[in-house]
Amino acid sequence: MISVRLEDKLEERLNVLSKSTGRSTSYYIGEAVREFLDEHEDVLDAISRLEDETDEVIPFVRHLSG
Repeated sequence: MISVRLEDKLEERLNVLSKSTGRSTSYYIGEAVREFLDEHEDVLDAISRLEDETDEVIPFVRHLSG
């Protein structure tokens, strides 16, 4: 269980969305966190691949953009 404090305006927007769709605020918070983590994990993976000199795809991509 996690407790989250939101700015009043953000909480109100979340409540409006929740009421208009019939989904819980927990559902939307979970979706937002999931999307945030997916995006940031993708960025970290990309950075890791750029730094990995054994990665075969990155030199090819650099060659194409070159």
